[in-house]
Amino acid sequence: MHIGLHKTGTTALQEFFSLNRGTLGEKGISYLRKNHLLSDCWTEGEDSDRLVAKRWTTVRDRLASGPGTVLASNESLSSELYGHPERVEQLMDFLCRPETVIILYLRRQDVHLESLYRQLIRGSDATAPFSVSVIDELLHPDYYDYEKKVRFFADQFGKENVRVRVYDRARFAGGSLFSDFTDALGLAWDDAFVRPPKGVNESMDARLMDFMLFANARLPEENGQLRQFKDVIDTVEKGLFEAPESRLLTADERLAFLESCEEGNDWVRREFVGGQGPLFPPPAGRLLEDPKRITNEDFHGLLLLLNAAWNSGFGAVPFPLYNYRKIEHLRRKRQGATGVKRALVSVQLGFHKLLHLAKLYLVPTRWPGRRLDGTILRYVNKDALFVRKGGK
Repeated sequence: MHIGLHKTGTTALQEFFSLNRGTLGEKGISYLRKNHLLSDCWTEGEDSDRLVAKRWTTVRDRLASGPGTVLASNESLSSELYGHPERVEQLMDFLCRPETVIILYLRRQDVHLESLYRQLIRGSDATAPFSVSVIDELLHPDYYDYEKKVRFFADQFGKENVRVRVYDRARFAGGSLFSDFTDALGLAWDDAFVRPPKGVNESMDARLMDFMLFANARLPEENGQLRQFKDVIDTVEKGLFEAPESRLLTADERLAFLESCEEGNDWVRREFVGGQGPLFPPPAGRLLEDPKRITNEDFHGLLLLLNAAWNSGFGAVPFPLYNYRKIEHLRRKRQGATGVKRALVSVQLGFHKLLHLAKLYLVPTRWPGRRLDGTILRYVNKDALFVRKGGK
C-alpha cells in the first residue's frame, strides 16, 4: 500500500504505475484500476462496511486468485487511516489479512506545509488562515509529527512492514522518483519501464492565498462555480507575476518550525531510513529569505486581467449557451419593467427563446464607433445592476 503523503509525487507515480501495468504484471505485481476510490470509505453518515466492500473487492479478489503482489496507491489513505486503528482492522479483515507492506514518502515539513496548504485552498472551499498548524486543522492533528505518524503505522502493520522514503531528489535511489519507488518495492530498475511525460502539478501562487480564502468564503460552490472561478485565476496569475512565489513562511518561522520537528525527524532516520546526518537537508538559498507579498498594484493588475479575460473569453462561449444567458438577462430585466417597456422586453424574450430552441446565435449589437468587447462589458454591467437590484 503506497499511502502518500500528499505532495510527494503521488500523481506522477500513479501515472507511472498505469503506464507500466503490463511490465509490473510480468514481475508479479498487479496494479489495479480505480485506486483513487480506495480512501473514500469513511464518509460521515455512510455505512463504512458497505463502502469498503465496494471499493476494495477487486483488490481482495486479486489477492485470493493466486500468488503475487497487489499494489494499491492512494495518498489519502495516510490521513484516512492514521489515528484510526479500527479502520485498519476493518480493512485488513475484509482483505482476509494479507501480508501488507506500507510505503510512505516524507517531505521536509516546511516545504510540504507550503505546498499542501496552497493545494488545499486551491482545491476546496477551506477558509482556514495559514499557520504552521493549519494542516492539523484541515486534515488531522499532529500532521507534521512524523515520528508519531510512522509509529502508528508500525504499530498497525509491524515495523518490518513499513518502508519510509525521503522525498528529496538528491536522495532518490537511481536518481529519480520512479527508480526510487521500484527500489522500495524490491525491484531492480528495468529499461522496459516507461517514464511518464514530464508535467507540473502546480499550486496557486502563494501571494494569492488571502484572495482565495476570501473567494472560498463568498463564492457559491454549487455547480462547480467556485472551481471555474479558480481556473480563471490560475490562467490570469501567469500574466500577473513575473516569477511564481511558493513561500508562505518567513525565514524565522521556517527555522523555528523545523527546529520543533527535529527530534521526531531524527527518530525516523535512526529507526527507518538510516544513514548519517539529518533526515532532510536544511533549507538554503531563497528559502532563508522572507516571501514576496501581494501589493496594491498586483490587485489592480488582477482586476484588469480578469476584465480582459472575461471579454476575450466570451467569444469562446457556444451559441446555445450565449442564448441561454441572454434569456436569463431579459427575465431579470422584465422583473423591474412596467407597461409598454415590459411588453417590449417580453417580445425580446420570446424572440430569444425561439433562437435558443433553433440553436441560432444573435451577435450582440455594436454601438457605432465601439468595439465588440466594450459592448459586451456594457451588457455585463447592466446585468449586474439587475442582479443587485433583485437581491440575487
